[in-house]
Amino acid sequence: MNKTLGFIIVLLILAGAAFIITNDNGKNIPTEKPKLRNISKTDFYIGNFKPSEIVKIASEIPGVVDTIYVKNNQKVEIGSPIAKVKIIQNPNIIQDAKRSVQITRADLNQKKIDHGRNEQLFSKGVIARQAFEITQLALDMSRIEYQTAINNLEIARNGYVKKSKNAPNFIISKTQGRVLQVLVKNGKQVTERNTFNDGTTIAIIIDDSSYYFYFTVSELDINKLEVGSDFKIVIKALDNSVIKAQIEEIIPVIKPDELVDYNVKAIVLDSISGIRPGFTGLAEFETASVKKSLSIKEKNIIYRRRKSYVELVDKQQSIKEIEIETGMSDGIFTEIKTGLKLTDKIKIQ
Repeated sequence: MNKTLGFIIVLLILAGAAFIITNDNGKNIPTEKPKLRNISKTDFYIGNFKPSEIVKIASEIPGVVDTIYVKNNQKVEIGSPIAKVKIIQNPNIIQDAKRSVQITRADLNQKKIDHGRNEQLFSKGVIARQAFEITQLALDMSRIEYQTAINNLEIARNGYVKKSKNAPNFIISKTQGRVLQVLVKNGKQVTERNTFNDGTTIAIIIDDSSYYFYFTVSELDINKLEVGSDFKIVIKALDNSVIKAQIEEIIPVIKPDELVDYNVKAIVLDSISGIRPGFTGLAEFETASVKKSLSIKEKNIIYRRRKSYVELVDKQQSIKEIEIETGMSDGIFTEIKTGLKLTDKIKIQ
């Protein structure tokens, strides 16, 4: 009884296995055919955007920031007010300037008396023209010295001469663009800009109407690039927007290990809103391409001992491995130079 039951179970197992094998053999092996495609090889480089012009706004006089008229990211025009600086007065300098005004005023009054006397004598023919012109010159010089003393007193008190066209304590924009950053707050002491000193930077203004893209390549890739060539940049921060740029300059840079890298400067050809200084971009350079070439998916190629193979499936669902010659690949599709035709069915790996 037990032997009979065991024999029946074995038969059932064998029958089930036979059914599964038969069913599997009846399935079609998944395949796909080669297609004609355009394939290109692309190199990628990460870089950064910088505005075409960056202007640092500084004060022309020393003092303390009294008022700030702009904020970050604000648009400005030429002449737009940026800040106002309050002068820090020095009592000793002011006192010396006052004394100078008094002395030059007294000298000017005396020169007026002397010249007035000589003018009367000259009109009567008592003195020669030369003597008259000497007192005239002395009077003119005295007027200049007196005005200079007044100007020096105004500078000591206010930091500038009130009669000047633009009051230097009002800091204005020298260019149009956008305020990248305001670097000071009210009450901040600032130094003036002059020939020997850049002064305290009040704000940084950029020209955001045009941008440059900067990236670095190694000596292995430099021969693939040339000045004047166009390329695409993908900006991830702007939803992967794509813009065009053109290489303007390639500069070799020697690294500390004495190897050479190359800094590439490219001008952005498209205008796009939302771009900001420091944004990163991915530069794409098509270094080689083939048109309407027979190709298959890279994943279906079997590589073995530096040779390439694919598995072909015939009508009887038999599989045969053949050797092929490959060409260019973009990482997804690979060019097939020899070994395949459009009607072949390739097993999907």
